[in-house]
Amino acid sequence: MLQKKWFFLRYGIALLVVIGGLPLAGLAQTQPTVLAELFRNINCSNCQVPDNEYEAYMSTHPGIVLINYHNSTGDPQDPFYTASLPASNDRDLFYGGPLNDPDAFIDGISAGAGQQNEPAWEAITNAALSKPLNAINATVYYGPNGIDTISFILQPHKTVIVYVAIKESQLLYVNSEKYGRPSDDLWNDVFRTMLPTPNGSTAFTGTKSFNIIFDPSNYPFNGNEQNMTAVIFTQDANSSTKQAEALGVVSLAQSSAVTERNTASNRLIIPANPIRQQGHIGIELQSSSDVQLTLSDLLGRQVRTLVDGRMPAGQTSVELEGSGLAAGCYVAHLTVDGREAGHAMLVIEQ
Repeated sequence: MLQKKWFFLRYGIALLVVIGGLPLAGLAQTQPTVLAELFRNINCSNCQVPDNEYEAYMSTHPGIVLINYHNSTGDPQDPFYTASLPASNDRDLFYGGPLNDPDAFIDGISAGAGQQNEPAWEAITNAALSKPLNAINATVYYGPNGIDTISFILQPHKTVIVYVAIKESQLLYVNSEKYGRPSDDLWNDVFRTMLPTPNGSTAFTGTKSFNIIFDPSNYPFNGNEQNMTAVIFTQDANSSTKQAEALGVVSLAQSSAVTERNTASNRLIIPANPIRQQGHIGIELQSSSDVQLTLSDLLGRQVRTLVDGRMPAGQTSVELEGSGLAAGCYVAHLTVDGREAGHAMLVIEQ
C-alpha cells in the first residue's frame, strides 16, 4: 500500500527538451480575472467539502484562477506545507495567520473562514467577476537544465508588490488524515513557491520590466513543470488593504511539439545517480496501470516497497524522503501490470 508521507510528484521532462532542440518561448494563456486563494491542511476535517463546493462553482464561472495553500494548522508535517516552506508560511502570515482552515481570500480580500462560509466565497467571487483585475501578459523562456525565465512588464498606478506564485496539479498523494482523499488521490492547484522571494518583490510604482528566474532544482519538491503554472499578481503595498490590482497566468509546460517527440513508455527514470535521501525516482507509464516499485540490496533481498497500487498514465515520481532508507547501493525494480518494466542501480547518499 502507498504509505503516509510518501507523496508523488509528476516528474518533468526539461532535460529531454534540451536534448530535443532549442529552448522554446512560452505564450501566455487565456487570462483570468479573479484571484482565489484558499488555505487548508491534510488534517483539516472540514476543508474538503467547501473546497469541492467551490471547485464546482468555478466550473460554471470561468475567469477564476485558484491557488490552494497548505499551512501548519492541523498538522505541521503536512507534506505540501513543508515542501513549500518558507513561502507557504509567509503567505499564511501575510493574511494575519496562523489562519483557521478552511479560509479564503478573493482578490486579496477576506471571504471568511470555516466550512459554513463557502457561500460567502462564491458571493464575493461573483462581485469580483464583475470588476475584472487588470491583465498581466507574461511569457516563459525555457532555458537549459530546466531553468525558466518568466517575463512581463507592469505599469501600476499606485505602489504595489508583485508576486509570482508557482502552483502544480496532478500530485498523487494518498492521505490518511482528516481532510480525506480527493478524487483519484490527485491534488490540484497546489502552491509550490513564491518568486522572486517568499514575500514577493520590493514595492514599486511606474513602469518596470521583470525577468523572474524559476529553477526547480532549488526546491525540495522539484516537480513536473508540465503540470505547473505561474500565477502573476500584484497587490496594494498598503498592508491594511491587500487588494489585488492585476493578474495573469502562464503555463510552464513545454509545447506539444516537444512532448510529442518524447512518447511515453513504461520505464524507470533515475534523475540523478547518486541521489540524495530526499530525492525522487521517476516512473513513466503508457496508460493507467497497477505498479509495484521495490528496492533490493546487492544481495537481492527486498528492503522497501515504495509503490504498490494503481498509478495514472504519464510521468510520475515517488519521493524518497520519509522512506527510512539508509545511504548505500540498491537496485530499483519496476513492475507494471505484473510484468517487469525495468530495473536500475541506485546509489543513495545523505
